[in-house]
Amino acid sequence: MTITVNQYLSQHSQGGQIIPSSEVVANATELIRLLDIMCADSSCPIRYPDLRSGWRPASYNAKVPGAAPNSTHMTGNGIDIADNDGVFDDWLTDEILERYSLYREHPSQTKSWCHLQRVPPRSGKRTYYA
Repeated sequence: MTITVNQYLSQHSQGGQIIPSSEVVANATELIRLLDIMCADSSCPIRYPDLRSGWRPASYNAKVPGAAPNSTHMTGNGIDIADNDGVFDDWLTDEILERYSLYREHPSQTKSWCHLQRVPPRSGKRTYYA
């Protein structure tokens, strides 16, 4: 089963008490669409990604240890995929990320997950250090 936009948006919504803006919904929809296309690639090692962290309302993000104060999760542009054995990160290259218009945090900083985002980091690099 693929990650749905609803799963992505509802994970940290505190039981639906916090409603994402239409901009967040649009960003999340595009992010999930790109992830689905990438995972459908015949060489991708994961067909059904496991969501580790999706949309984070600002109130939730502030409580996450180590979360960036301007995290792309808050705008619906960032996602964390479980990657305990590193197979997904090993498969990803800057060329693959560019093909799917995505960026990722360097795997050395995300040992059991892969952080992907739609917006370029300050460095502009496809694989970057936070």
